[in-house]
Amino acid sequence: MIIEKGTALFGRKNIDFFVKRSKKRKTVSIFVDPIEGVFLRAPKKPSLGLLSKLVRDHNYKVVLTGE
Repeated sequence: MIIEKGTALFGRKNIDFFVKRSKKRKTVSIFVDPIEGVFLRAPKKPSLGLLSKLVRDHNYKVVLTGE
């Protein structure tokens, strides 16, 4: 399993997230923990930039859940 760190911009706030990649996974999942932060589980192929865009596109859910 590969773990990476990324950042997505929401207004003036940076949302840091961690990505756990797996060979067998076919979809991307977003988990929000109010204490530990945002985690993505993703297949190996999507770039970190694409995953960052995904977090930005769902930022209202991430910010509301994390507050």
